[in-house]
Amino acid sequence: MKTGYKAALLISALTLLSAEGILLHANSAMTRWEGTDSTGVVSTDSECPLTVIHEDLTFRISDFPAVHYSNPASFADYQSTVTAEYTFCNPSDLHVTAHLAFPFGNYPFYYPWNENDDNSPVTDTYTVTADGKDAGAVLRHTFHPVPYAAFDTEKDLQLLTEDFTSDPVYGPDAEMHEYIYEASFPSADGAMQEVVSEVSMPEGAVLILPVYMAASAGEEHMLIRSSCGSGKEFRFCILGKEPGEDPVFRFENNVPDGTVSLKEKNELTLGEYIYRDEDKLPDVSHTDYYNAYAAMIREQGSIVYDSGLSMSSLMGWYEYEIELDPGETLKNTVTAPLYPSVEQSYDPPVYEYTYLLSPASSWKEFGSLDIRIITPYFMTDQRDSAFVKTDDGYEMSSETLPEGELQFTMCTVPDPKKDSSGNLYLLVFLLPFLAAGTAVILLIILLAKLLKKMMNRK
Repeated sequence: MKTGYKAALLISALTLLSAEGILLHANSAMTRWEGTDSTGVVSTDSECPLTVIHEDLTFRISDFPAVHYSNPASFADYQSTVTAEYTFCNPSDLHVTAHLAFPFGNYPFYYPWNENDDNSPVTDTYTVTADGKDAGAVLRHTFHPVPYAAFDTEKDLQLLTEDFTSDPVYGPDAEMHEYIYEASFPSADGAMQEVVSEVSMPEGAVLILPVYMAASAGEEHMLIRSSCGSGKEFRFCILGKEPGEDPVFRFENNVPDGTVSLKEKNELTLGEYIYRDEDKLPDVSHTDYYNAYAAMIREQGSIVYDSGLSMSSLMGWYEYEIELDPGETLKNTVTAPLYPSVEQSYDPPVYEYTYLLSPASSWKEFGSLDIRIITPYFMTDQRDSAFVKTDDGYEMSSETLPEGELQFTMCTVPDPKKDSSGNLYLLVFLLPFLAAGTAVILLIILLAKLLKKMMNRK
């Protein structure tokens, strides 16, 4: 890889720090359905007969979020919302009960989350109704590997289950072995030492480590590295069968009086391991907590760095039911707060909104769609936009479900300018490193020339 390409990657990565991720919104997607007629229950394996006659999508953008809030109370003052109103129809001869899930994504990066809070103002501002009555929506959670990562309707819906994961390797009864060791090296005068553990891993086993440790696969063993002081503990877990051999330890600096002794060994299940810290997330149900934690472990493969489950690694959903008699229509309304990404490389900042239309394609039929944006602000870059300017904002209509997702940007001015100060600050930050790197390269070139001259003289 050329040096210039490396520098470009570094600059791109640092520049992305100013373009924070967003909390996604989506249409309600159906998880399953049940139908009954005079003969009894109809199989849910067949296509659900419900259709969407029309959807009204209304964005009320009265304010923009700040990039920082000191406490949840100040965050609760933010008012912008989106309302999706679906008109459902049941053209069949069945009484249909449809189970729906509305994903509202991860918490926004500017949310002042405090894990000691009993309630979240984010979820408190959602309403779900059916023909004007409370739909009895239940808060659900699934693991989402990277906050603000792309939403995949099919993949993410599979994680939304009321049962524990069916994968036996990651089920609640899967066997685990926890090892707690103590290192001792009196002659090191309190200095930290790196302990290297060589562990023989059974086939299919998973190594689970704290985030401050490291591991790599050797030719015959797993090499685990832990930096610790004398008299201090370090631990790791093995998910799966117990190793047939005891670990072999060595000190990276060959400490002459260094020893490692087994202080404690615990036989437990994966369920017992996962539920140790469940109380930290009181809003997450017992089953959702387990499945999200297990998914986080499974996602990392054979070496897992366990930092624990947090709200930032969870996707929130509202799950609810609607019931329609044969020939009946029903209006289902979901109102949610709007959390855009903030692009601070513009002056003034630009706010990007994403609303996922693709989940609506799962319905048997989808009719027309009207989108209205009520705002005093300006939509930027309208060159390819289907939106039309109105007295109170923007609007667009479609006789079918549009392809792709809905994305648009808003700003306090119609034509924000790219702010180059961020790049200037980045250049100032990188300048000492670039200068040092250039000096090293020049020194290497000079030494190479001198060495070549000496060789020629010989």
